[in-house]
Amino acid sequence: MPQEKLEKLRRTVAELNAELKSVEPTDPEIQALLQSAMADLAAAMEKQSGVLQAGKAAPAAPNWNPSIVGRLKQAAEHYEYTHPNLSGILGSIVDALAQMGI
Repeated sequence: MPQEKLEKLRRTVAELNAELKSVEPTDPEIQALLQSAMADLAAAMEKQSGVLQAGKAAPAAPNWNPSIVGRLKQAAEHYEYTHPNLSGILGSIVDALAQMGI
């Protein structure tokens, strides 16, 4: 994954984290799902960043946990009507991952 795509994804994740601070938790199950997806996403981005910083060629398709995207989509659907901005940011992350071939 090129460094610029990874940086764009990091910025979007930071935007999501800021938005999450302003949202009251609604459904504990969705909250847990989103937290686990974000933790997995952060770990995968950190691993990918290490690969790029080491000067190694990034794999064509990084070894992402395929359920990350599914969990993010599920959370986006849950927040679609109650927190559309949050849902939109989650959608942007899913789109960014899709553009990276995830």
